[in-house]
Amino acid sequence: MECPACGYSLKEKFPLCNEHSVTYKRKTHIFSIYQCPECHSEFADPMKSAPPDWYSYMGEYYGWRWEFAEFLKDIKTLLHTGKVLEVGCGEGIVLNKLKRYDTIGLDFNNNAIEKAKAKGLKVYPMTVEEFSRQFPLIRFKAVAFFHVLEHIESPQDFLRNIKGFLDKDGLIFLSVPNPNRIRLVLSREDWDYPPHHLLRFSVNGLLKLLDRGGFKILKIKEQPKDLPLLHITSTVELDKFINRTMHIDVMRFGRLSRNVLRLPFFIPFNLVNFFTVMKTIIRHMGKSGTALYLVAQKEG
Repeated sequence: MECPACGYSLKEKFPLCNEHSVTYKRKTHIFSIYQCPECHSEFADPMKSAPPDWYSYMGEYYGWRWEFAEFLKDIKTLLHTGKVLEVGCGEGIVLNKLKRYDTIGLDFNNNAIEKAKAKGLKVYPMTVEEFSRQFPLIRFKAVAFFHVLEHIESPQDFLRNIKGFLDKDGLIFLSVPNPNRIRLVLSREDWDYPPHHLLRFSVNGLLKLLDRGGFKILKIKEQPKDLPLLHITSTVELDKFINRTMHIDVMRFGRLSRNVLRLPFFIPFNLVNFFTVMKTIIRHMGKSGTALYLVAQKEG
């Protein structure tokens, strides 16, 4: 078995984190999730990407992200003109702000592509591999891919294709879910499981992947805390915390039972859990926000 992030390999299987199953179109898919003992990244087995229509089913988010502002500031500083490619461009919210550059976007959500094209953007319904075969001579000064790497079956092959697109000293701008995000203090989000996310990068694993891919890190930055206290201590979070710490599946009791747990005579019970949550948060005040953002440069 080989870690898809750092490349560490063993003849036997890596430590198992947990099993995860998901039912989609009346078929149940079962994944094992392993952790690399070298870089501590986690990955799914099988490493099988979700079909394109999965993202419509999941309701993929195409709104503004914290790292978009970081990217727009950095690219204007590092690159004045030239061709720029965004992989996973969605509805073109970033491409639409790169007026000074010659831009191309790639995505496979047809609804998102149509919205991007309606803005006058040049977007293709292709994977990186398909684009490389169809346009082998196009070169870019920069390639951006935000929250894409964790969806990829072979991130090393993906970076090899990206590197082939880039001019000498070309730049990449990317983000992945931050392994140090405060949200994980309570529980892992539904979107951070396969087949939606095949990889959960550690910082070390991501740096080793980029180094193996022939990229030099220019910048790495964690998103500031983005989870308001009100949200952290909300009823839903409290339900999850009760489930995890006390093994009471509040959600399965139904609406009536959940409401009973919030009646005045249950206030002491809820307050105890509230303050337990608060103590947990205080112990993890060094945690950060959802995204980890990087800028790197092609070497060689």
